[in-house]
Amino acid sequence: MYALISISIIIVILLAVFVFYLKQNEIIIKITNFSLDNRWDNPVGVTYARWFNVTIHNHGKNNATGLLLEIKIFINGTEFRNYDIGRSDRSSSFNFTLNSGETKEFEGFILTSLDSPIVFGGNSTDEISIQARVMMGDFALDEIKIPF
Repeated sequence: MYALISISIIIVILLAVFVFYLKQNEIIIKITNFSLDNRWDNPVGVTYARWFNVTIHNHGKNNATGLLLEIKIFINGTEFRNYDIGRSDRSSSFNFTLNSGETKEFEGFILTSLDSPIVFGGNSTDEISIQARVMMGDFALDEIKIPF
């Protein structure tokens, strides 16, 4: 019981320190646009690709390093993992730095197979969504979730 309370207190302190750091350094990262192409491409065989665009802006007065853009798909609130993410510039990473006042645009794609439930929308009652999240370490700076 005391261990759980101690761990909870440590987590709260770490979050407070991180928020204080962000406030002091005015790192204000926002996703200003997130869009998903409304059609699937069929580049080869049973592989399907769907394109997305994410625009991220640093509204703060300081540069932000060690940022990561995460893209995740959810079916009925549960993360779906049977897909790959790629970038149009053939880079395999969504790690980046964002200088003060700078805006970056990322174009990428989701690759999956024809039999994947996300290609044809799953069951008629399934709620499928895609999320873009900007991370700094273990902390989410901003996120947007849109219908798939």
